[in-house]
This record gives sequence, structure tokens and C-alpha cells, in this order.
Amino acid sequence: MKNRILEVENKTMRIENESDAMLMESVIMGRTMLRVETEATDNENKAVGLKEMTQSLQNKKGDLQEGTQSLQVEIKALQNKMADLENMIAKILNMTIDI
Repeated sequence: MKNRILEVENKTMRIENESDAMLMESVIMGRTMLRVETEATDNENKAVGLKEMTQSLQNKKGDLQEGTQSLQVEIKALQNKMADLENMIAKILNMTIDI
């Protein structure tokens, strides 16, 4: 009878140990899954941030291109005014030579 009791106690201990091991395994798996989900969420957030940053940079690029075109138009207008002034100066010089 003592042997039978010892046998049952041993089996009970083995089952408890296996149960503890399974519980620890579940805890580890749960933590791992949580970590993976957290990293996935972080990566998704980074992707969204990069997409927004890319869009912002594209908008700034467009603004810079518009600004550059506007400056080119202004430069051309100034060059035309300079040419007009040079022509006027040449006419004035010709008038003074004639006088």
C-alpha cells in the first residue's frame, strides 16, 4: 500500500512539474507574442511616419520648384530691364555726342 501511495505521489509530482513547465511555456509564448505584436505595431507606425515624411518632402520639393521658376521669371525680367537701361544709356551717349 505504501508503494502505491508513493507511486501516486510521484505521478502527482510529475504531473505538477509538467503542469508548471507547460505554464512557464505558455507565459514565455505569451510574452514573445506580445513582443512580436509590439514590434509589428512599432514598424507599422514607423512606416506611416516615413510615408508622411515622404509626402511632406515631396510637397516641399514642389514648393521649391515653384519658387525656382518664379525666381527665374524675375531674373529674366531684370535682365530685360538691364538691357533696356543699357539701350537708354547708349541713346543718351549718342545724343551727347551729337550735341
